[in-house]
This record gives sequence, structure tokens and C-alpha cells, in this order.
Amino acid sequence: MKILNTLRNALKSGVVNFKYTKKDGSVREAKGTLNPEIIGEKYTGKDKTTIVVTEENLMNVIGYKTCSDVIMMFKVEYTDMDTNETVSMERQSVVLPKDTTITKELIPEILESGVENLQLYKPSKVKEGYTTYWDMDKEAFRCFSNEKLIEWESENV
Repeated sequence: MKILNTLRNALKSGVVNFKYTKKDGSVREAKGTLNPEIIGEKYTGKDKTTIVVTEENLMNVIGYKTCSDVIMMFKVEYTDMDTNETVSMERQSVVLPKDTTITKELIPEILESGVENLQLYKPSKVKEGYTTYWDMDKEAFRCFSNEKLIEWESENV
């Protein structure tokens, strides 16, 4: 437990290189942080994050909640009966209402909607037995099971 507390403190203060075993048994070599100054513009506050919508990023934010309604924009064309001209109008549809929890079952719907970014509230309580970090390479929050940590080294030492 002391090693994990030291790791979490290192993540909060700078960049850490570490390895852990993934659920599928493979080893992930990661470079991560929890320092908002390093994360920069992608970090939108203590409790929020913005992600680019990809299947991998959505899998990493299961349990997060939407900060606002997720809106899909689309165009509708119709023929004006008076002028017989085709008119194009932009419309919107709510894909997910505010405070919707991201689940595995919602991922196909989000991907099909064409939404490019999501602003999400991070879960207020990290799953017991897991460590969360900002992946410097993938630019997304990830977590791993504490018991799967293999080794770590801080770049600030």
C-alpha cells in the first residue's frame, strides 16, 4: 500500500513511467500523470475531462457522467411549397441527456451519432483497488488494478 501511495503522489507531482498487467494478461508500459499543469488544456477542472470520441476512449470512461446534453447536429432538406425551392435547415437531437452515465451498452450509440467530443464528470470515487492516471500518449484517463502494478519510476527523481 505504501508503494501505491508513493506512486499516486508521484503522479500528482509529475510524469511517471510504469508497467502493469492488463486484464487480457499483456503488459502495458505507460507514461502518466495526474498533474493538471502537465495535462494542460485537456484537463478541464478537478471533476471534468473532455475526450475525443473513439471506442477506446469511451471504454476508458465507463462510469463517467455527461456534463451536459450530448447533441447531434444534422441537416434536413425540404421543398418550399410557395417557391418550389429546396431549403436546407440545421436541426439537433439529444443523443444523451445531461448526467447520463457512460456504459458499455451506450458506446455503439455514441459512436454512430457522429459526436466528436464529450465533456464528462469523472467519477467522484475511484474504484476501490484501482489507480487512475492521465495517459500521456493516448491523452485519456485510464486506470489499472493496484495488484497488477509491476514497476514504476518517476521522471522527477
